Amino acid sequence: MKNNLKIGASLVGLIALTAPAFAADAVAPAPPQVYVPPAPVAPAGFDWSGLYAGVEAGYGWGDLEDTGGALGGDIDADGGLAGVFAGYNADLGGYVIGGEVDALWSGMGGTNGTNEGEINWLSSARVRAGVDVGRILIYGTAGLAVGGVEVTGPGVDVSNTQVGWTAGGGADVAISDSMFLRGEYQYVDLGSDDFGAAGEVDTTAHTLRAGIGIKF
Repeated sequence: MKNNLKIGASLVGLIALTAPAFAADAVAPAPPQVYVPPAPVAPAGFDWSGLYAGVEAGYGWGDLEDTGGALGGDIDADGGLAGVFAGYNADLGGYVIGGEVDALWSGMGGTNGTNEGEINWLSSARVRAGVDVGRILIYGTAGLAVGGVEVTGPGVDVSNTQVGWTAGGGADVAISDSMFLRGEYQYVDLGSDDFGAAGEVDTTAHTLRAGIGIKF
């Protein structure tokens, strides 16, 4: 009987000693925590619809071509530009269409050694169509162009308003809910006109412009 009690006591002690180890093995270790970065948030879109206006400045270079043979040779003209623009956009959800007018003072001028030629101002009325890429509007534009061209020299002092066409493209970038920056290129063809003693002159120009506008 005593031996049985000793064996029982020994078994109880062994169970007491090994129970914590079994309990520890029974609880699985927690898996390591893995950092998952938050999903990127798409940039908020921009509604291009509505009226807008702004100011712009840039540089232009052009050619007063001596098509009549009386100017004394072609005149290469270049210089600064500054002016204003205004228009209206309709945002169709990914596509934007609209119309715009602009008016610029021009410092483009040059000489062929005999006569001087200047493009004193440029203006246009155009349609625009573009793609809305978030807060960037990439567009093409084309329409009517008007310019004031002057030729001076020995026995010549003629100023004409020439009418032609323009085409180009650019991008508007929204920097707030009501303000945008602009970069634009336009090719301008004012056609041919009679400049009296200077003969027939065909005027073309290239313009690069940067501006800032406000959407109302």
